[in-house]
Amino acid sequence: MLKFVINYILTKYPRFYTALDMARHYSSFFAYCYHMIFKKPYFGFYMGSHQVWPTRAPFMRCLMEKICAECESLNMLEIGSWAGESAVLWADIAKGKYAIEKPPEIRIICVDPWRFYPALKANPRLWAMEKASRSDKIFSLFLHNIKYSGHSDVIIPLRTQSQVAAGFFCKGLFDMVFIDGDHSYSSVAFDIRNYAPLLKDGGYICGDDLEVQMSQGIDEAFARENCSQDVIRDPKTGEWLHPGITLAVGEFFGEVSVYSGFWVMQKVGVSWRKVELSTE
Repeated sequence: MLKFVINYILTKYPRFYTALDMARHYSSFFAYCYHMIFKKPYFGFYMGSHQVWPTRAPFMRCLMEKICAECESLNMLEIGSWAGESAVLWADIAKGKYAIEKPPEIRIICVDPWRFYPALKANPRLWAMEKASRSDKIFSLFLHNIKYSGHSDVIIPLRTQSQVAAGFFCKGLFDMVFIDGDHSYSSVAFDIRNYAPLLKDGGYICGDDLEVQMSQGIDEAFARENCSQDVIRDPKTGEWLHPGITLAVGEFFGEVSVYSGFWVMQKVGVSWRKVELSTE
């Protein structure tokens, strides 16, 4: 009942979420200042810097551990990094898993313009991110977090649009590609289509925010009408979803492995297969 009431309020009065986001943003300012002064990584509500969902983090960890067990070194690409929380997560796990052996080459390339996405303006839920994207504060926070998490040696920022960066790399280069940039359909479809070929055979492509798959009976026509929006509520299932991600992933792969919104597929020759992840 409570979930229904909340969904109704957010659907009918979406700007109500903006007020909540503003409150969280400003109430987190002092925590942000504390971390800046004492040189600690900060992943909180200020500027929307907390981007890794607690329900998805265990599966992200599981995938990285799996990749480290299979590969002698790690060469990965992340599209969309924001404050760097996911990049730090990947680096923490990789360094921990490889620590018992001779330190291998670990390279995590983060592609992000750290600038305004049109979808941020259209989604009142992302007020803090939209505000932060209009200045260089979020990029400065990313650099701060990478430095004081101790991962400047392995995390490489590439400040540009993913459409530009796609031409910088050769095919078969990466062990893993993580897609969490602009959520509009055109951007997600481009990222999947152009970055999937950059994976090695046996490599993994994954991403965030796939709450509902096309195969789960969504209103596809409604999703396509709103495919440039960051998030919508599907009229058939009643679920909130990112239409651009649902459509782009479904069109390219069909049904994928998905864990609490974190999706992943493995490249096998010219085809793709699902990936089993267990946090037990």
